Amino acid sequence: MKNLIYLLIISFLLTSCSRTSKIESDHDNHDKTMTYKLDGWSSQKTPTGVGLSCTACENQVMISIDIVPIDKNNQYTKSNTDFINYLMLNKDDFAKKMASDAAVGGKIKLIKADKAKINNKEVFRYMFTSDDDLNNSFDNTSLFLHNDKLIKITLNYYDGYFSEKDRNAVDHFYNSIKFNP
Repeated sequence: MKNLIYLLIISFLLTSCSRTSKIESDHDNHDKTMTYKLDGWSSQKTPTGVGLSCTACENQVMISIDIVPIDKNNQYTKSNTDFINYLMLNKDDFAKKMASDAAVGGKIKLIKADKAKINNKEVFRYMFTSDDDLNNSFDNTSLFLHNDKLIKITLNYYDGYFSEKDRNAVDHFYNSIKFNP
């Protein structure tokens, strides 16, 4: 079953980058799943969600939000609690696999993988840096289930280039996230 969940998430990531993706995006239902304030952020649709670029930041800071439907028949995706607890079983291994797939060719350094919260919603969060010999970037990804959807929220910026102003803009955005019933 571990491989099935891993495959589901890898498929999600691959299709989010593919122009010919056959997974249907949920743009029409995006606002029904969650809302957030875009003050200081520009937004662009992606095949599975939205990409945000911070216009109020001093440095290049990006957030991507991807939302895809899940199979409720899978025992690990029946609830967010089941999903998070399953990922926690081998949290570091899972996070390293996800980080390696996200940072193709870069040297990965896992910083942390654990449970966290986004406005009282429990999430599985992993943080890592990726060094491709040209750039060193920081990635903070949260995975969770809500309303029969797999949601992935990723914060990304160049490591060492994240000011207090940038932190405030990111905190303001994350604090504005509301999950609809």
